[in-house]
Amino acid sequence: LCLYDTVLRVPLIIRHPDFFGKQMVKGQVQLLDIFPTILDALGLDENTENMDGQSFLEGTTREMAIAEYYGFHHTRERIKELFPDLNHDALEKYDRELKVIRTDEYKFIQVSNDRNELYNLNSDPGEQNNIIDQEEKTAAELQSKLKAWEDSCQSEEVDAEIAIDEEVKRRLRDMGYIE
Repeated sequence: LCLYDTVLRVPLIIRHPDFFGKQMVKGQVQLLDIFPTILDALGLDENTENMDGQSFLEGTTREMAIAEYYGFHHTRERIKELFPDLNHDALEKYDRELKVIRTDEYKFIQVSNDRNELYNLNSDPGEQNNIIDQEEKTAAELQSKLKAWEDSCQSEEVDAEIAIDEEVKRRLRDMGYIE
């Protein structure tokens, strides 16, 4: 329901004495960086050039990380069915799309209801003080980078029709992956 660091910053521990040794990566990485990192550790990194992810084995990290949350409007009826006693009106405020761009210093959260947020992660690591009104230039720069990332993803999309069993479709729909 949110994209604060309490949800996004998840420890990743990989233990294999032949590949990783003891190291801690402190910069920006994303889930899509795990596979290229494993290929790099196996000496198969020549196969990663067309991947969106990048290996963090040598401590190389990203300038920024992106995360998205698409709300639950597509599963609202299923939620009502599963939890009939739940106060569904109270959930409405969480049924919005979120997109985040995070650098080492700032986090910009773009909210579909236009209640965007900006946090200085150095002075406010708990993301308690939204400074979007005080740092309009920083917010605009990060929003522009987020938009550029979105545009690059849309240009790479490929339309493909995949045959999926009806039971699989139902299960994917129930989980909110498809409409």
